[in-house]
Amino acid sequence: MHKISENSEAVKGYGKRLAEALHALHNAGYTHNDLHQGNIHIGTPKEGEDPYALTLLDFGLAKKITPEGMRYEWGEYAYILKYLDQKNVLAKDLNFQDLLYSPTRGLIGGVNPYSETEIINHPFFA
Repeated sequence: MHKISENSEAVKGYGKRLAEALHALHNAGYTHNDLHQGNIHIGTPKEGEDPYALTLLDFGLAKKITPEGMRYEWGEYAYILKYLDQKNVLAKDLNFQDLLYSPTRGLIGGVNPYSETEIINHPFFA
């Protein structure tokens, strides 16, 4: 994951795929409850495959979905995005800052954070 932090397109690509994976899990009625870098597998794609494919691992702590569990999980997702940008290549990207830190909608501390659909379709991932 360290190499990802050097490339803003990779951060966007993997960030969107992880958001889509969480959305699918939540649509199935569960939260992961142990979301961190160690539970995300990023392989080396073969020619013609999605260059940003990833796999969520270790569902041993998964629980039935609750609004509180979802909000917590999206907060953890935000910290993973922040971790992916550890080289701060996105420090000046206003869409990245909005997605994570907007006082009203940001995933970290926002009063009314973005919904799952809004996250997946956020301009940061465009």
